[in-house]
Amino acid sequence: MLTEKQRVSHVKMKEDLLASKDYYKPSGVLWDSLTAQFESILTEKGIGEIQSSELNHSFSLLDNDVFRTHYFKCALWLLYNNIKGKDKHHLLKVTEPLLPAGIDPELVYNAASVAGRPQHLEKKNLTWDYLITLDTIINIADAYPQLITDPCVVADLGAGWGRIGFVLMQVNENISYHVLDIPNSLIISQEYLREHLKGKCAVYEYIENRDKKRFTRAELLAKNGASFHISSDLEKFDDKSIDVLINVASFQEMSLSQITSYFSVIDKKAKYLYTQQRYQDLDMNHSIYPYLANWKKLFDRDVTFLPHWFEAMFRCT
Repeated sequence: MLTEKQRVSHVKMKEDLLASKDYYKPSGVLWDSLTAQFESILTEKGIGEIQSSELNHSFSLLDNDVFRTHYFKCALWLLYNNIKGKDKHHLLKVTEPLLPAGIDPELVYNAASVAGRPQHLEKKNLTWDYLITLDTIINIADAYPQLITDPCVVADLGAGWGRIGFVLMQVNENISYHVLDIPNSLIISQEYLREHLKGKCAVYEYIENRDKKRFTRAELLAKNGASFHISSDLEKFDDKSIDVLINVASFQEMSLSQITSYFSVIDKKAKYLYTQQRYQDLDMNHSIYPYLANWKKLFDRDVTFLPHWFEAMFRCT
């Protein structure tokens, strides 16, 4: 409960407000409810540690199960505005998220649905996958702008369901995008992108690539679209035939010896490496990644949207 000194001060505040002009006084159903709620809590519990108090729900909607979806959409909106501020290639205007049938509407935010928001303002659908993918692509393009404009070969080692490729296909129709992954993940990205890139670009399934002994740069550039390979097929790519090799969240799950071997192959096959990992996971941590001495570091920093992740990019000279 309030201390005596706090109670006296609180009473005087209420008396003075009651004596003021009407437009200073809170009124209406919402304010009546909030006033009653605050009076009850202050009387029974006092002020306490306000940031951990239920009173804070009325100030910042913090730590209330009812508002968890609200927090998520706030995070989407903050990340969206962060991306808008650095989107010099206007990728937000030319891309859309993948919204397959059955997606949980609670995981999608559309600013057009906000009551009273002016109609001339943006009406983008926002999802977490879409925004973090755009953030990654924009950051890579800052170091390698040809990714947005030129024919180029991108290898995505450990691509998940292929979210980076899905957005890249919208950004640059001249991309030759190659997923390299273990079978359990590869079958998912192949089937998912085959279905959702239908009519947007060519898709070359694993079976079509399986018997190839070699992938020359000329062949790769001639077959723009999405292609699928098991991880060991990286050996089949001609030296320096890959413009950018991307790895998100799988080096962190490997042993140091595995990564050392991968980096040796990447040094031969790729011109640039972009990596995004947790600072520490299993046996790996940020300080022991075996980057090669001849690689030029372009950046190494916190990821915008996750404090325990880093992103780094190198030119493999």
